[in-house]
Amino acid sequence: MKYKKNLSFIIILITLSIGTAQAAKQVCPPRNRNGFTRGHIGTIAAFYHARYFTFNLKEYPNYWIIVSSKNGLDSRNIFYNMLITAKAHNFSVSLICKNDNLGVLNLH
Repeated sequence: MKYKKNLSFIIILITLSIGTAQAAKQVCPPRNRNGFTRGHIGTIAAFYHARYFTFNLKEYPNYWIIVSSKNGLDSRNIFYNMLITAKAHNFSVSLICKNDNLGVLNLH
């Protein structure tokens, strides 16, 4: 009987975690009429095994933007430093992302 309760609890947790994972989108958030998306940095998540990190904006929590090294050799590190600075000082950012990857990042 004790194991059935534990098993039921585990099944519920797995079901909830799958539902949460499907709610997040790895796509670019909506743009304004100037072509930029504006907001404040929300969560930054790093994935060592994939060698990239993602982040979202507080205004668009379900849209995750990928920061990869496709823009140049050191661009990933520069973007990461800019994101940390914007998050630490609560700066507003405007960005353009294409194909789910960050292309332009401006701090305000």
